[in-house]
Amino acid sequence: MISIRLGVVLTLLCLFGCSDRATLPPLPDVRLEGLDSAVAAQIGAALETARARERDAEANGRLGMVLQAYLKLDEAEVAYRRTRLLAPDAFEWAYLHAVVLQGLGRNQDALVALREAISRRSDDVAAGLRLAGLLAETGDAAGARNRFETLLRSRPDLPQANLGLGRLLLALLLSPMVVGKDGLGLLFELVDDVSGLPQLARDLV
Repeated sequence: MISIRLGVVLTLLCLFGCSDRATLPPLPDVRLEGLDSAVAAQIGAALETARARERDAEANGRLGMVLQAYLKLDEAEVAYRRTRLLAPDAFEWAYLHAVVLQGLGRNQDALVALREAISRRSDDVAAGLRLAGLLAETGDAAGARNRFETLLRSRPDLPQANLGLGRLLLALLLSPMVVGKDGLGLLFELVDDVSGLPQLARDLV
């Protein structure tokens, strides 16, 4: 009876382990030919480490970071996808994956990854700013405004958030169809104190 139960347990463990392994995409196929020798050496070393420690999130994440640093974004995306499957609760891998996805123009996927990152570290300023900017870029003005204002409630002197919110409000107020892209840019240049942009926009409404 004990041997039967042990066999069932081992079978289930194997099934779950094999299933988990099957979810991982293969390591990225990185071509090193034609790269600077120092760059090729760094990428090659990170790739070999990831091969040797296939299920180690840090090794896979390190590979993603090296590939991202040298603008191998397609390959970095695969490495970060693997890393997030291995460490689904880690903020840093979700955030870096989002940065790469945005660099690849996959904005909706980037938004999902950013929201997951922020759900793990809600006070991270860089992630909050990137999410607000990407929401504005993808046409979600209400979401972008809410995110900028959330940042400013805890950091009222944060220049990037003041500038982003001010530009967003002015863009909503002064349609590019009316003032044109250059005209809006000149308006931004006239406001030296970026902290005053949100209030300026509100005063004009």
